[in-house]
Amino acid sequence: MGTTFHIFITAGGPARYLETVKNLTAARKRSKQLAHNVSGDCFLCSTQSGIVELMEHQTTRRRKDDRN
Repeated sequence: MGTTFHIFITAGGPARYLETVKNLTAARKRSKQLAHNVSGDCFLCSTQSGIVELMEHQTTRRRKDDRN
């Protein structure tokens, strides 16, 4: 059985669980889709593998770039 990844969103408050995906490739693809379409950032994590990745929403990236 493959590693499962939980996807969360951080829009306007604490992280909120959205869904679980079966492998890293699918989790990355889905997180990118969500980060593009939602107002907050998305992150995925797996307690099985220890992998955690953040997918920043485009406006978050712009705000950070503007500060530098």
